[in-house]
Amino acid sequence: AQEAWDLVRQQMEDEERHGCINTVIYSTVLKGFAVMKCVEKVFQVYREMQASGIPWNTITYNTMLDACAKSYTMSRASKLLEDMAETCVEPDIITY
Repeated sequence: AQEAWDLVRQQMEDEERHGCINTVIYSTVLKGFAVMKCVEKVFQVYREMQASGIPWNTITYNTMLDACAKSYTMSRASKLLEDMAETCVEPDIITY
């Protein structure tokens, strides 16, 4: 997951490739860190998405909520659900 994130960051610095980096790519990196139970990295990627103007979607939030659950950090879940509402991302059955 770290290597993938490093590659994404490298591509973000390249003006020609910057536009190729999207929500799906970032959500895949999130999933890699979530599977590894690296919840702090998950939130770092989340913040980087925000700073880079990469929109979040239901999959992004579901991945993050799953990471919180698997890492026993459900205290962060309510803030994620608030963020979902603020960004007009609709929860689905997986979210709950």
